[in-house]
This record gives sequence, structure tokens and C-alpha cells, in this order.
Amino acid sequence: MQNYNNIMEKHINKGVIVDSNLLLLYFIGTANLNVIKSFKRTAKYSPEDYHILCKFMKCFKTIISTPNILTEVYNLFKDSKNVGNKVFYQVFLNIFLKKDEKYIRSETAIKDILFEKVGLTDSVIALLSKEDYLILTDDLKLFGILEDKKYDVINFNHLRYF
Repeated sequence: MQNYNNIMEKHINKGVIVDSNLLLLYFIGTANLNVIKSFKRTAKYSPEDYHILCKFMKCFKTIISTPNILTEVYNLFKDSKNVGNKVFYQVFLNIFLKKDEKYIRSETAIKDILFEKVGLTDSVIALLSKEDYLILTDDLKLFGILEDKKYDVINFNHLRYF
């Protein structure tokens, strides 16, 4: 396991890219912490995971996202009947306005060798990690690929014991 303190310190000013599932946890938890366990897309997480994620994200000046990640988060949320749409949309808007959004053309991501292994959104994340951004994910496949390539990546599951 990499030394997470050193990795985080390196990226404090540049920012971190939070993958879709974790960003959804952040949005749902911010909208209504009590819904985390009952919403099928976040049921694997706990309110404590939300707090760990918030504490981690506060370490960085910038939380970076992509149109792909934000689209996935929005589409995953649409499955929810537990969080009031008005509340979620307000949280989504408030948080979205504070994000630094990076864009990689879909054509570029599709041509990348990782596209067939991890899909469009994760290909974009991998391409951005080449640009020296820190990635936070709980996707073991993406984590393994990025770690093998020596990119700066943190597995959220490790933060639970950090």
C-alpha cells in the first residue's frame, strides 16, 4: 500500500478526482444522511463512510470532476425515491458549482487502451491521472490498474482503516 500521507500532501493544492460511486455517496449523505443505507446505490456504505469521505475531501483545495462522473452521479440518483428530488437537486447544484470540471474528449478516451477494460468514465479518470491528479476510488479494478501504472490513487476502502 502506498504512503497516503505523502500522496495527499503532493495533491493538496492541485486537487483530487472522486469517482462516481463515492461522489454519489457524498451527494446523498449531504442531502440526507439517513438515506445512505436505504438507497440501493449507496447501501454498501455507512454514515461513517460519508464522514470519512467528507474529512478526506476537506483536505484538498479543489475537488475535480468530469462531465462523465457528474452524469453518472445524476443518473444513479434518479433511481432514488428516498431523497426528495428538490433537496437533492439543490445539493447537487450547490456542490456542482464548487467543482473544478476537467474535460477529456470521449473520442480520446475511447481510443485509450483502457476503454475496453473499464469503460468511458473510468478511461477519462485514468487519462486525467496521467496529468498528475490524485484519484479516489473504491473500484478495485480501476484502483489496481492505476496503481500498477504508478499513478497516484487511493482506495477508499483503505481510508476506513487509515
